[in-house]
Amino acid sequence: MLARLVSLVALVLLVPALRAEELKPEHRNYDIRHLKLDLRFDLKKARVEGTCALTVAPLADEFKSLLLHSKDTVVLAVTVTAADGAARPARRFRTAEGLLRIDFDAVQPKGQTFRVDIEYEAEPTRGLYFFAPTPEHPEIPWQVWSQGEGTDNRHWYPCYDEPDDRSSD
Repeated sequence: MLARLVSLVALVLLVPALRAEELKPEHRNYDIRHLKLDLRFDLKKARVEGTCALTVAPLADEFKSLLLHSKDTVVLAVTVTAADGAARPARRFRTAEGLLRIDFDAVQPKGQTFRVDIEYEAEPTRGLYFFAPTPEHPEIPWQVWSQGEGTDNRHWYPCYDEPDDRSSD
C-alpha cells in the first residue's frame, strides 16, 4: 500500500514537468519589435532555408529563454546579439511539439531589445506554397508564395505566430 501511495505521489509531482510548454497570447512574455527574413528557395524540392532575425524586447523580469512557434522547420544554429552588439551562440536551443526554445547565457533585461538570428531549413506543409509546371500544364511558371494569416507562418519560419503581436518587417 505504501509503495502504491509513493508511486501515486511521484506521478502527481511529475505530470506538470512532463506537460508540454505552450505559447499562447496569455503566455507571451516578450514583444517582437522587428522581423527580417533572408531566404533561399529550392523550387524543385519545395524547400526554404535562410535566417530569421528577430529583434525582441522582454516584457518580464528574469527573461532567460525565448519560446517561438516552429513546425516543419529544422533549426541549425541560433545566435544572440545583445544590446551592446556582442554576439554569441545561444546557450542551448531545442525544438519539440511545434515549439523552439532558446536558452540564453544571461538574463535579458526587461524592455531592452536584443536580436536573435535563427538559421533554419524547412519543407513547409502550410503557409508557404510551391507551384511548378506539370505535364498537363507546362505553361504554369515556377512560383512560391506565402499565406500565413492566422497561424500558418510557423510552418515555414520560426516565429511568434499568434495575431496579437505586431512588428515591423
